[in-house]
Amino acid sequence: MFLKHFHSHQERIEKYVAHYAILGYDCFPNPTVTRTLRPFLTTLQEQFFDLPLYLVADARYGSEENYQTITEAFKRISLVTNGMYKKEKKKKYKNNPFHPDNWSYDEPLDSYVCPEQRTFVFRNQGLRRDRYGFTRTIRFYQCETCLACSVRAQCTKVKSTHNRVIQKIESGYLIKNK
Repeated sequence: MFLKHFHSHQERIEKYVAHYAILGYDCFPNPTVTRTLRPFLTTLQEQFFDLPLYLVADARYGSEENYQTITEAFKRISLVTNGMYKKEKKKKYKNNPFHPDNWSYDEPLDSYVCPEQRTFVFRNQGLRRDRYGFTRTIRFYQCETCLACSVRAQCTKVKSTHNRVIQKIESGYLIKNK
Protein backbone atom coordinates (compact mmCIF):
# COMPACT_ATOMS: atom_id res chain seq x y z
CA MET A 1 0.00 0.00 0.00
CA PHE A 2 1.30 3.44 -0.87
CA LEU A 3 0.25 6.55 1.07
CA LYS A 4 -0.15 9.75 -0.90
CA HIS A 5 -1.34 13.09 0.44
CA PHE A 6 -3.11 15.83 -1.45
CA HIS A 7 -3.79 19.42 -0.68
CA SER A 8 -7.00 20.76 -2.13
CA HIS A 9 -5.58 20.75 -5.67
CA GLN A 10 -8.41 19.21 -7.65
CA GLU A 11 -6.36 18.84 -10.84
CA ARG A 12 -3.63 16.79 -9.10
CA ILE A 13 -6.22 14.52 -7.53
CA GLU A 14 -7.94 13.95 -10.87
CA LYS A 15 -4.62 13.06 -12.57
CA TYR A 16 -3.76 10.67 -9.73
CA VAL A 17 -7.17 8.97 -9.81
CA ALA A 18 -6.81 8.43 -13.57
CA HIS A 19 -3.73 6.23 -12.96
CA TYR A 20 -4.34 4.66 -9.54
CA ALA A 21 -7.15 3.36 -7.38
CA ILE A 22 -7.93 5.15 -4.12
CA LEU A 23 -8.56 2.57 -1.42
CA GLY A 24 -9.23 4.89 1.48
CA TYR A 25 -9.20 8.53 2.46
CA ASP A 26 -9.46 10.93 5.37
CA CYS A 27 -9.07 14.66 6.00
CA PHE A 28 -6.80 16.23 8.61
CA PRO A 29 -6.26 19.78 9.83
CA ASN A 30 -2.53 19.17 10.35
CA PRO A 31 -0.20 21.40 8.33
CA THR A 32 2.24 18.53 7.85
CA VAL A 33 1.63 14.96 6.69
CA THR A 34 4.13 13.59 9.22
CA ARG A 35 1.51 14.03 11.95
CA THR A 36 -1.26 12.28 9.97
CA LEU A 37 0.21 8.80 9.52
CA ARG A 38 -1.08 7.17 12.72
CA PRO A 39 -4.65 8.52 12.48
CA PHE A 40 -4.78 7.72 8.76
CA LEU A 41 -3.63 4.13 9.23
CA THR A 42 -6.13 3.77 12.07
CA THR A 43 -8.93 5.04 9.79
CA LEU A 44 -7.91 2.65 7.01
CA GLN A 45 -7.80 -0.29 9.39
CA GLU A 46 -11.08 0.49 11.17
CA GLN A 47 -13.21 1.69 8.25
CA PHE A 48 -11.79 0.21 5.06
CA PHE A 49 -9.56 -2.90 5.21
CA ASP A 50 -6.81 -4.73 7.06
CA LEU A 51 -3.44 -3.13 6.48
CA PRO A 52 -1.00 -5.01 4.24
CA LEU A 53 2.25 -6.35 5.68
CA TYR A 54 4.36 -3.74 3.85
CA LEU A 55 3.53 -0.05 4.12
CA VAL A 56 5.09 2.31 1.56
CA ALA A 57 4.96 6.10 1.77
CA ASP A 58 6.98 9.01 0.50
CA ALA A 59 9.65 10.81 2.53
CA ARG A 60 7.19 13.36 3.91
CA TYR A 61 5.96 10.59 6.21
CA GLY A 62 9.53 9.68 7.20
CA SER A 63 10.17 10.16 10.89
CA GLU A 64 11.36 8.08 13.79
CA GLU A 65 7.90 8.29 15.36
CA ASN A 66 6.16 7.08 12.18
CA TYR A 67 8.64 4.24 11.74
CA GLN A 68 7.99 3.18 15.33
CA THR A 69 4.21 3.51 14.79
CA ILE A 70 4.29 1.22 11.75
CA THR A 71 6.58 -1.42 13.25
CA GLU A 72 5.34 -1.47 16.85
CA ALA A 73 1.74 -0.20 16.96
CA PHE A 74 0.58 -1.73 13.65
CA LYS A 75 3.06 -4.64 13.53
CA ARG A 76 3.88 -3.98 9.87
CA ILE A 77 7.06 -3.55 7.84
CA SER A 78 7.87 0.07 7.05
CA LEU A 79 9.13 0.97 3.59
CA VAL A 80 8.91 4.68 4.31
CA THR A 81 11.90 6.68 3.14
CA ASN A 82 13.83 8.56 5.80
CA GLY A 83 13.01 12.28 5.69
CA MET A 84 16.72 13.01 5.19
CA TYR A 85 17.11 10.52 2.33
CA LYS A 86 17.40 13.05 -0.52
CA LYS A 87 19.76 15.29 1.42
CA GLU A 88 21.96 12.34 2.46
CA LYS A 89 22.34 11.28 -1.18
CA LYS A 90 23.62 14.65 -2.36
CA LYS A 91 27.32 14.95 -3.13
CA LYS A 92 27.66 18.08 -0.96
CA TYR A 93 26.32 16.19 2.07
CA LYS A 94 28.35 13.02 1.49
CA ASN A 95 31.57 14.96 0.93
CA ASN A 96 31.23 17.24 3.96
CA PRO A 97 34.01 16.00 6.25
CA PHE A 98 32.63 17.99 9.19
CA HIS A 99 29.23 16.31 9.27
CA PRO A 100 29.23 13.58 11.94
CA ASP A 101 27.39 11.16 9.63
CA ASN A 102 30.64 11.04 7.64
CA TRP A 103 32.88 10.37 10.63
CA SER A 104 34.23 7.00 11.67
CA TYR A 105 32.58 5.37 14.66
CA ASP A 106 34.53 3.18 17.10
CA GLU A 107 31.94 0.76 18.47
CA PRO A 108 34.05 -0.81 21.27
CA LEU A 109 34.92 2.67 22.61
CA ASP A 110 31.51 4.17 21.72
CA SER A 111 33.13 7.23 20.22
CA TYR A 112 33.38 9.18 16.96
CA VAL A 113 36.53 10.50 15.30
CA CYS A 114 36.38 13.81 13.42
CA PRO A 115 38.46 14.65 10.31
CA GLU A 116 41.18 16.16 12.52
CA GLN A 117 41.45 12.82 14.36
CA ARG A 118 39.96 14.24 17.56
CA THR A 119 37.79 11.87 19.58
CA PHE A 120 34.20 12.56 20.56
CA VAL A 121 33.55 10.39 23.60
CA PHE A 122 30.19 9.37 24.99
CA ARG A 123 29.23 11.87 27.69
CA ASN A 124 25.69 11.03 28.76
CA GLN A 125 22.26 9.96 27.63
CA GLY A 126 18.92 11.69 28.02
CA LEU A 127 15.29 11.62 27.00
CA ARG A 128 13.80 14.31 24.80
CA ARG A 129 10.06 14.77 24.37
CA ASP A 130 8.75 16.70 21.37
CA ARG A 131 5.75 19.01 21.51
CA TYR A 132 3.47 16.16 20.45
CA GLY A 133 4.62 13.89 23.29
CA PHE A 134 6.92 11.55 21.35
CA THR A 135 9.95 10.63 23.48
CA ARG A 136 13.30 9.56 22.07
CA THR A 137 16.60 8.64 23.67
CA ILE A 138 19.50 10.92 22.77
CA ARG A 139 23.18 10.11 23.28
CA PHE A 140 25.60 13.01 23.72
CA TYR A 141 29.20 12.86 22.49
CA GLN A 142 31.73 15.58 23.27
CA CYS A 143 35.09 16.33 21.75
CA GLU A 144 37.93 15.99 24.20
CA THR A 145 40.02 18.84 22.78
CA CYS A 146 38.63 20.98 19.99
CA LEU A 147 39.07 24.50 21.38
CA ALA A 148 42.46 24.99 19.70
CA CYS A 149 41.57 23.07 16.54
CA SER A 150 42.73 24.80 13.33
CA VAL A 151 39.48 23.96 11.48
CA ARG A 152 37.05 24.69 14.33
CA ALA A 153 35.36 27.51 12.38
CA GLN A 154 34.57 25.09 9.53
CA CYS A 155 33.47 22.33 11.90
CA THR A 156 31.04 24.24 14.11
CA LYS A 157 29.28 27.57 14.23
CA VAL A 158 29.34 27.68 18.02
CA LYS A 159 31.41 30.61 19.27
CA SER A 160 31.58 29.47 22.88
CA THR A 161 34.58 28.29 24.83
CA HIS A 162 33.18 24.76 25.03
CA ASN A 163 34.16 21.71 23.04
CA ARG A 164 31.76 20.64 20.28
CA VAL A 165 28.96 18.25 21.25
CA ILE A 166 27.02 16.04 18.86
CA GLN A 167 23.72 14.38 19.66
CA LYS A 168 22.77 10.99 18.29
CA ILE A 169 19.31 9.47 18.43
CA GLU A 170 19.64 5.98 19.80
CA SER A 171 17.93 4.57 16.69
CA GLY A 172 20.91 5.71 14.65
CA TYR A 173 20.20 9.16 13.24
CA LEU A 174 22.30 12.17 14.13
CA ILE A 175 19.85 14.98 14.75
CA LYS A 176 21.76 18.05 15.74
CA ASN A 177 25.25 19.43 15.74
CA LYS A 178 26.29 22.06 18.21
